[in-house]
Amino acid sequence: MQKWSFLFFLLIAVAAPAQHKGERFELSGLYSGKNLFIQNGSSCNDSADTYCCTTVVTVNGKEVQVERSSAYEIKLDSMGFKTGDSLMVVIYHKPCCKPKLLYNWSQPLTGAEFSSSVIDSSGLLSWKTRREGGKLIFVIEQYRWNKWIKVGEVFGKGGKGENEYSYQVQFHSGDNKFRIVQKDLTKPVKYSKDIIYAPKDKNAGKISLKSYRIQKQLEFTGVSDYQIFDQYGNLVDKGRAISVDCSKIPRGMYYVCFDNEMTEFIKY
Repeated sequence: MQKWSFLFFLLIAVAAPAQHKGERFELSGLYSGKNLFIQNGSSCNDSADTYCCTTVVTVNGKEVQVERSSAYEIKLDSMGFKTGDSLMVVIYHKPCCKPKLLYNWSQPLTGAEFSSSVIDSSGLLSWKTRREGGKLIFVIEQYRWNKWIKVGEVFGKGGKGENEYSYQVQFHSGDNKFRIVQKDLTKPVKYSKDIIYAPKDKNAGKISLKSYRIQKQLEFTGVSDYQIFDQYGNLVDKGRAISVDCSKIPRGMYYVCFDNEMTEFIKY
């Protein structure tokens, strides 16, 4: 029996022959919020169906539909799993070919050390690491509205040497604070030092609401990230825009976070 060891969203893959449906390999472990990406490959020069190497995919015993192409995604994030849930993914394939797991990480280690991190006036966030171990994802977070908010992610390169990364972020008015996070389900979370951008003019680019009483459109004076909550704290809408269509939400009082502000507005 052939055995492989991978870490992608903290799954360990083991190849094993199936008693039916051809060959298979099993992916078992814990869900960490990421989907699986599989390279299908061509199937034995079968001109009738070039990408039919994979025949059936099951997740925890339930068959799921995947795209028949050179690479496909197993959309675990749409199946109702929570972080830490146990998973068993089985990919059945023809004996003459073998699908390949993409974005696999050969070592289940978070061990990245952040050696430097800087940000320039254009919003380009750059950082260096060493001794990463596994190829884990870096999450970029921005401190806004009294909480840390995920604004992006970058795939890690892994390895023991020094790696360099960058990501373009969006500033709000005033001082901006960012950090970089790397985690899996087995090791302590790794954080960079806080990265601060402090403009000379704290009011440069400041955005405000055009009106605190609206009928249909919530309008900002400039493009901004935003989050809208009802009076019970339920998230109603979020995004990035200069105006938001509120025609379908009920009348009442709402809270809106935008730029670096938090305030209330009335829908009447």
